[in-house]
Amino acid sequence: MGVCFFLPWANFSCTGLHARVSGADLGGVLWVIPLLAATIFAVFFVLRKRGFDHIIRWMVLGTAAIILLVLVGKIIAILTAPKPAFGLIKPEHVGFRLGLGAFGTLAGLAGMAGGILLKSSRLLNNDS
Repeated sequence: MGVCFFLPWANFSCTGLHARVSGADLGGVLWVIPLLAATIFAVFFVLRKRGFDHIIRWMVLGTAAIILLVLVGKIIAILTAPKPAFGLIKPEHVGFRLGLGAFGTLAGLAGMAGGILLKSSRLLNNDS
């Protein structure tokens, strides 16, 4: 997920011009994503070595929830921001596609949450 932050998140086109933006280009609160990804990566190995697997689960789920809230908040901020007048350019003239970085970040979130939930369900099944 930390690497995906620097990959293109969105591709825009308008009147023959094209632009790509990454999480780093969007900046602001989105810098929480690679910082949390790096932190949870490092903390995982420290806690795993000391046998605190139960804490790791909650930390990973909490981190995934925070990142998801940051992403949803940023999307809401973009969608509710005032739109400038473009004159002759209409919204249908502007192209938009999600980039590899956005898909990778979402896949990373799904992998984090899914892996922890799967591991938790296996542990519950082994206990009974």
